[in-house]
Amino acid sequence: MPVSLTTPANDTAPSPRNRANRLAALLADMLADAQTKNGDFPQHGFYAAAFAIALWHGLDPGKYQTAITQAIHALRKQDDGNKYHREFIEFALSQTMAFRANQRREILRRKPWQNARVGNWLILRMVCLEKGGVISRLAAKVLWRFIDGKFRDGAAFLDRPGCFSAQYHAFCAALLTFSQQPACQQAGLDAAKLINDITRQSGHANLIGRGAGQSFGIVSAIYALLHAGFDRPAEKLLDQIEQSLLAHQNLPLNLLADPSDDASDEANARRKPGWYSYNRHYDYLAFAGFFLMRAGQLPERKAATLPQTSKPIAPIPAPKIFRITRGETYCAQMTLAGKSPYDVAPMPVVTSAQGDIILPPCGGEQDFISLYNSRSLPLPILLPAPKGVLRCATPSSATYRGDIFLMPFEIGRYAGQREIRFSPFEITFTDQIFAFNQPDDTDHTDNTGLTARLFRLFIPQNLVAERQSETCIIFPQQGLQVNADTTLHLTPSHHFSALGRVQVLFCQLPYAPETGCCATMTMCWRRGDR
Repeated sequence: MPVSLTTPANDTAPSPRNRANRLAALLADMLADAQTKNGDFPQHGFYAAAFAIALWHGLDPGKYQTAITQAIHALRKQDDGNKYHREFIEFALSQTMAFRANQRREILRRKPWQNARVGNWLILRMVCLEKGGVISRLAAKVLWRFIDGKFRDGAAFLDRPGCFSAQYHAFCAALLTFSQQPACQQAGLDAAKLINDITRQSGHANLIGRGAGQSFGIVSAIYALLHAGFDRPAEKLLDQIEQSLLAHQNLPLNLLADPSDDASDEANARRKPGWYSYNRHYDYLAFAGFFLMRAGQLPERKAATLPQTSKPIAPIPAPKIFRITRGETYCAQMTLAGKSPYDVAPMPVVTSAQGDIILPPCGGEQDFISLYNSRSLPLPILLPAPKGVLRCATPSSATYRGDIFLMPFEIGRYAGQREIRFSPFEITFTDQIFAFNQPDDTDHTDNTGLTARLFRLFIPQNLVAERQSETCIIFPQQGLQVNADTTLHLTPSHHFSALGRVQVLFCQLPYAPETGCCATMTMCWRRGDR
């Protein structure tokens, strides 16, 4: 069924809530058309049936009655063992007003809770507990105290302790609006204010951390923003959803990359940029439909409309792990700590004043077959080692000192540091690998003849560059100039970001065992490009 989003000529521009409702109806029809005879969907999903039921019930239970009946049948038969997503399924069913409590209990009987120590899973469990009796509601209050102490960083909700993801922060903000506890509702409002700040400054809602660019985070942000009355940034995100639907006649799981941009090598041929092993297309499609539908049903909140000033409407506690820096011509986002390669930002995620992504979100899970590996982080490498072994850098927790970002890293037994200095029109990178000090009884042969590739910043493949000199490259369409104190290289690569395949920007220097090596590179924008 072709996607159409045209507005009749006589009509005024639809409100963001009407746009959300219209998108929800489109996704509901897509899901109904895709539903198989057994009531499920063509590909495996953990919670697609439950959210589809909630979506269809919320829009028009009469129109979708056959689809609802078949989906309930599929849900009764679903058995994912210890991967059963009970928290998601119970939340979706508990938000289906026409779905009786005894029906929900029948479907969920003897189904295990995940009990995942992840912020959004815990909030899901808390909201579900609030639907129960006195003991359950008391348990929900106790659980909130645990979440509040372990999974908050100022206004930011953490993905896991010490790890920030803008996507899962947005989902937490959306979930907290369903809570009956006043403290949760206030925390959700504070979280929505942070989403508002991120979206207004960068033009995007979820470019940092796990799930960068995925529809899951964008629709969560739309709902949270509209619930708080932040209509204008929500409209930016609705534009992204609509443009993706028109371009692909479907809603891709990751809106940043071309859905057909798979890895070319055989081992990774079924993986796509920005996807993770647990992602399921129909889960995210049904989830998106449900939250867009609920966004469309929200009342107008005039009191929280955005002021004309660029300042936040109320003070927001500054997160310690997540930082956003707005220059005159760019916006840079960074995470300073984490446990996995996609948690820490070795380079800032940078967008232009127009919202174009200059430095994309990088990294991804490496526990399963994946597009990402240790070389897929934009950090220095040493090569070639005597036996052809490539030494890749790994990041450590980073710190901010004023407008200066400092990240130590390690390349095997070698140590280095990345310094990033932010100013209104420039971002300056300095990479240094220190002189190597080995114990006397250690073999010294492998630290001579090494070459360091410093920076290795990942640039989207579609950004067109022109070389001005050995040490200067410009990107005319973005008004961006890159200068270095040594020769700059920009080469195609086999690495991926959440946007797809990238180019690599680097400087190459010999590594000196006595002094190490160091280089500086500056990205500057023309002052007229605002």
